Amino acid sequence: MTGPGRKRPAGIALLTALVVVLLLTFFLSEFFFATGLELRAIQNFRQAAQAGSLARSALRAVEIGLMQDEVLFMSGYRQMQQFMVLGVVPMGSGRLVELSIEPLDARFNLNEMANLSAGDLNYVRWTLFEKLMAQIPVNPPPEPAPPGGIQQSLPGGTQPTPPAQSSVPPTVLPLDKIDEFHAALMDWMDTDDVDYQAFGYPGAESNAYYFTDPEYTIKNAPLDRLEEIRLIRGFMDLRLPWAEVEKRFSVRPKQTAAADLYPEKLNVNLATRQEIMDFLRLRHLDNLGPIGNANFKASQTSLNEYADKAQQIADALIPDETIRTKYTADSLRLAVKTAGGVNEAFAPKIFSTYNQYYRVRLTTEVDDVQSRVDALVYVQRKPDRTGSRVEVLQYTAN
Repeated sequence: MTGPGRKRPAGIALLTALVVVLLLTFFLSEFFFATGLELRAIQNFRQAAQAGSLARSALRAVEIGLMQDEVLFMSGYRQMQQFMVLGVVPMGSGRLVELSIEPLDARFNLNEMANLSAGDLNYVRWTLFEKLMAQIPVNPPPEPAPPGGIQQSLPGGTQPTPPAQSSVPPTVLPLDKIDEFHAALMDWMDTDDVDYQAFGYPGAESNAYYFTDPEYTIKNAPLDRLEEIRLIRGFMDLRLPWAEVEKRFSVRPKQTAAADLYPEKLNVNLATRQEIMDFLRLRHLDNLGPIGNANFKASQTSLNEYADKAQQIADALIPDETIRTKYTADSLRLAVKTAGGVNEAFAPKIFSTYNQYYRVRLTTEVDDVQSRVDALVYVQRKPDRTGSRVEVLQYTAN
């Protein structure tokens, strides 16, 4: 111990002071670092909240716009799309960086197949599903790297060469692959646990999903979103480009009327000549034998006549691509009649003068923090194409 006759070692006070200063510096650095993180987190939260609020406001603006005359609104939307190619759209304290509004009424609604196990509707829906799937180009698998992996020199060292992209051009799916997936899709949407076997290919009920990784169960209900089909057995093995799937298929509430073979209808006020011809020809059915209902057979016969006259009908509806007629239900029938050789009274069964379902995707941004919205919007329209009611049926945001 230190006594009256002993002195402290030289420099101990300085060393103690240095240790104290070092500790204080460490604690203050940690304090300011943690405080900075908290401030940054608060700022990010505020920006995310602002971006989310802007996204909801943008969606609401789209809803209001869709209540107007559809032809005028979609014309303005296309002009806005051209403007957005050049830059973003200022919006409040942020900006709108992406906006996509896609009418869905003419796209094949997968939910229309839910709980169809036999009969005329099932046969017609299956045939059209086959044709649409057969249109999609299939991505070939990537070519594997040679055994042992070729090495290449890269900055920072030698790295293995990644697998080369396949040189094989895209192909189309064989019908047996399409029908296998169709059966699995039907089982995904039905309410029982019995394998679907309507067209010779077994489906995929709950036992087909026991060993999935991560594990999930079969839905046994209609689809909520188109992306859900990625969960169905066999879909990922088809290697379909997702953008091509979205061009042809949609998911919305089932609405098949008793007398309608085809609930999807093409809006002639927005379609091009080529879209009209493709829409009709795709629905031509060579074999009417499996259709037992006389009314359904008569409808399909009329549709076959439309498909055979697709060019004439497209030219009658759009005689000049630069000057578009705004059709009503009555003027639509009169225009189809001029094509000759078809039953003009059938026109409302396959054509419409407006859309009612839309997929709206948009992205807003505040100080590099983005908010994305994906919504299914329904507009109940009057004969003059204006809306009487708008409803968001599905909504996701991130």
